[in-house]
Amino acid sequence: MTPPAPSPLRWLLLTRALNLWFYPVSIALAIWMIVGRAAGQRATFAGYFLLFLLPIAAGTGLLSAARAGEMDLLFGAGETRSHLWWQAFALSFVLPGIVATAIFVAGGFELTLASAARLGTVVCFTGGVGFAAGLVEMRYTAGIVWLLTRLLIVMVPSGLSAVAALERGQQLPGPFVTSLIVVAAPEIAIGPSVPAMYSGACLLAGAAVIAWSYHHFTHADLVGKRSQ
Repeated sequence: MTPPAPSPLRWLLLTRALNLWFYPVSIALAIWMIVGRAAGQRATFAGYFLLFLLPIAAGTGLLSAARAGEMDLLFGAGETRSHLWWQAFALSFVLPGIVATAIFVAGGFELTLASAARLGTVVCFTGGVGFAAGLVEMRYTAGIVWLLTRLLIVMVPSGLSAVAALERGQQLPGPFVTSLIVVAAPEIAIGPSVPAMYSGACLLAGAAVIAWSYHHFTHADLVGKRSQ
């Protein structure tokens, strides 16, 4: 009797490519949000915090694991790099992205077609960059750098003033400063005061890095099995 082929999901779990910590954190933040809303308080920070964590959760270290030979048995059993990439993409980016988006919306976000589109572009950008950069170790680098840039913006008076002006939609900073703010703190692009072209740029950038990650993973040189 032929043994069953190795499961990509099981392999991703064995190599610790999936950041399962994201889900208990999401549950804890959702409970906090529910309790806050029951007490008559807004708890929108819970949703924003999950968006901050998304690029960290999207990192898998998948390419580093494959180059280290940890995927050799999987590839040797007939698994393709393309299918493995899609599995990792769905489980480390799409699913956490849906969870983060759902909790963000449940936190009191005013959902319209325009706001949903803006939210989707931010998720695509931050999660996509986190996933693409996180194919290799250190897989959390992109997300941690983003956390630090948000902290710096809050700590620097000029940065905080520029963000406040951008949120109010009055006396908008110049295109260069606005671009820096959107890159450093992409969640600012969810607000309607940020020109739509910046949201469009986030969407294109996110889609581009996701496409690049697929091509890079499926064509990278590996020491072990080289299944396409």
